[in-house]
Amino acid sequence: MTLPEWVEKLNQFCQRYDLEAEYLAEILNDPKVIPMIRGKSFEFTAQKLISEILLEKYRVFNPRLNAQTALQDVDFAIINRETGKQYSLECKLASKGSFRIDKKSQQPYLKVKCMRSRTLGEEAASQRAKTKGISKSLLMTHNDQYLQN
Repeated sequence: MTLPEWVEKLNQFCQRYDLEAEYLAEILNDPKVIPMIRGKSFEFTAQKLISEILLEKYRVFNPRLNAQTALQDVDFAIINRETGKQYSLECKLASKGSFRIDKKSQQPYLKVKCMRSRTLGEEAASQRAKTKGISKSLLMTHNDQYLQN
């Protein structure tokens, strides 16, 4: 993207959301905003790298969801073009420096923490409600949670 295209997109963004462009530098440097920006940057970079690894057999894309109560947070999705099976990924940047592009080798460096999602579907919520003695509606209120005990 050329600089004029980038500037035009930035101006359109500011107009769409009624933002004053003169404050963007301060907004971006706000300690409350920086972790969100780093997280989004990590999502886009991870999506790009996984796309390059999986090539044509899979489609990798960002569904642009704003996960709310009872919705799974999907940062990007992968669809097997042959089978149609879909996988969803949620990116978590654990700590500063846990992801970077090595300046010398230009290879990505990433510390990965793998864990099974706690997201419950309808059937799993029904089963867990029975075994834990909790109502299904309570479990589905926010279905990406740990039980306190």
